[in-house]
Amino acid sequence: MSDLSTHFPDYLAGYRETPCQFWSGNIAPHPLKNSATTTPPTQPRQWQDRPYFCDNLARLCEENLGGRVSDITFPGGADRSACLVRWEDGRTAIASFRGETGRARLEERVLHHLNQYAAPVPNVLFFNGIVMLQETLAGERLSTLLAGAEAAPRYTLLASALSSLHQIHLAAAQAGIDQAVPVIGGEEDWIARHIRQLRKIGDAFDIPVPALDKASLQDILLPLKPRLVKWDARPGNAMVDPTGKVSWFDWEHCGARNRLDDLVWLLCDESVPFCSTTEQALLTEFVPLFADGAPPEVAHRYAAVAGVLHCTARLGLILHKQQGEEGWWDRQEILDYDYIGVTLPQAQQLCARAADWASREPLVASLVPWFADVAGHIETL
Repeated sequence: MSDLSTHFPDYLAGYRETPCQFWSGNIAPHPLKNSATTTPPTQPRQWQDRPYFCDNLARLCEENLGGRVSDITFPGGADRSACLVRWEDGRTAIASFRGETGRARLEERVLHHLNQYAAPVPNVLFFNGIVMLQETLAGERLSTLLAGAEAAPRYTLLASALSSLHQIHLAAAQAGIDQAVPVIGGEEDWIARHIRQLRKIGDAFDIPVPALDKASLQDILLPLKPRLVKWDARPGNAMVDPTGKVSWFDWEHCGARNRLDDLVWLLCDESVPFCSTTEQALLTEFVPLFADGAPPEVAHRYAAVAGVLHCTARLGLILHKQQGEEGWWDRQEILDYDYIGVTLPQAQQLCARAADWASREPLVASLVPWFADVAGHIETL
């Protein structure tokens, strides 16, 4: 069983003056393949970006994992909180830094317990409360592969991603961490704000939103049976290895909510090309696996409502960025750096997907023509 439930308040409170023995900062470093035991030389090295930071990080890596660091790069940009560390002997690791100590400790502990049950997540090699070193996952981002995939391979990729999320859910239940992580998105005000995003977009384009039964929508979305979810299960946070295995990284925002949320986050992301036939087939196959005991009609209703609102939330982010960041962005740069999809095609496909998902649920079916109107107005930006 997990020790998170006993000590979770400490995670949120941050680092204590006298940390508990179980805290991850006190665990022995995980050995890397071919790790050296000799003390590395101290001669200065030349770094391409952030030299003072890289000097400190290299020294930390060498002190705890041995060997000599030869290079530190920032694949997502030098302003990101993660970088790739390379050793002279060929080893690599991903170093990440979290702004909230409690969240960082939560992430490390969740990964630790999920790994005990062979979940498709990276191993933590070292963690001291600030810096986390994780194994480097082989392969390509799921978002990159989806961008160029035809319908059949796209279905296979998404089905593999959903299967891996389901495997993670099962591992979390075995590890006993479903109720040991914080509930997220459970407040009625949070749900209400989610619903209000429709009105904000309608006001921006002067397209009134059809009347909705907000009380019923809130009742549907209330997570009465919270379980571990990754929460930001975007394709950009998944890696597909050469065998087709999908692994999920970046767990700082995980928590407890409806398992169907992970399905919605994946399928309703703007990086997933829209295809109604493909998505309907995936929903038919995987909603029962994510339903967590809910009757089929209840689970499909939840997915439809949550999916429509998630598309709306992503659309709102895109429109906000488009207005404040000098128009539409470059598609290739978005893929290279895993940025939000601020492009006209992605914004319009979110409208098409939201309309398609809304057509499956009477409570939101009135939004179908409204999303079509929004898509038309977006083209004028």
